[in-house]
Amino acid sequence: MSWYLSLSEAIHELGNDNFFKQLVTAIEKKVPALSAVMYIMPKHQSPALLYQNYPAEVSIATQQWLSGPYLLDPFYIKSFDGSPEDLYHLTDAAPDGFTESHYYKSYYRDTDCNDEVCYLAHINTDLVVSLALARVGSSPLFTPAELSTFDTIKPLVISLIKQQSERMGNQTDENQRLIHQHLKEKLASFGEQLLTKREREIVQLVFKGNSSKSMASRLHLSLDTINMHKRNAYKKLNISSQSELFSLLINRLSSHH
Repeated sequence: MSWYLSLSEAIHELGNDNFFKQLVTAIEKKVPALSAVMYIMPKHQSPALLYQNYPAEVSIATQQWLSGPYLLDPFYIKSFDGSPEDLYHLTDAAPDGFTESHYYKSYYRDTDCNDEVCYLAHINTDLVVSLALARVGSSPLFTPAELSTFDTIKPLVISLIKQQSERMGNQTDENQRLIHQHLKEKLASFGEQLLTKREREIVQLVFKGNSSKSMASRLHLSLDTINMHKRNAYKKLNISSQSELFSLLINRLSSHH
């Protein structure tokens, strides 16, 4: 009964800023102990934060994420790679080496995130709203039953998000469009003055959390060849670890040049 009451309150808040909070409150009646973050993501602009309720003791680097690293986020990539509107579990959305990537260590481990699912609602071909629901700190992983519950309520959750988005309207921010385009160009051109085309291709896959094994399979190369290209790239960039590689990228994305 509490689920239906909370759901009716969320529906009543459609069109208001309080809708996002009420929707998460309703979902928690089904699956408790959720930390939520919600973004509106135009394809040609930087994302914007709609709502988040992470506990005060957990450091969620929202502004840092919005400054450029969002381009490496598995759910953001899913939003515009042709994947359908759906509910995604992090273990399915992320590449196989994701938990070893510096992105994961910076934006998941540091927030004490244990598990995460994300609803991706396609408002139109160029606009997606994401609702990521996580277990953080000492909270347990999602159980199979809880993951099934998320999936069962998916049509309703996505429908409500889309109704709310339609009432909000879609405003184009030219400044954010230019920033987003600039960040994409910086990511795509990383290392172009120093690295070969193959080395750059591999570095881009490293950024997104792919393991050497998955890169070998994807590029139809041997593991030894992948590792050789990585070593050569690191040497040319004057670094010795993935952590340093990621730092170079963050510095590049945050620079104004």
